[in-house]
Amino acid sequence: MKPYIRANIPKTAIFVLRLPAALFRKSANSKTTRTGNGNQ
Repeated sequence: MKPYIRANIPKTAIFVLRLPAALFRKSANSKTTRTGNGNQ
């Protein structure tokens, strides 16, 4: 059980780290598309 969990830690860590980055990128992209034209 422990080796199985230990092997999955990197996968879950990468997933947990990537998910907020993807969500942040989506929100940042939507914000820039909304206000980017006015700012540029």
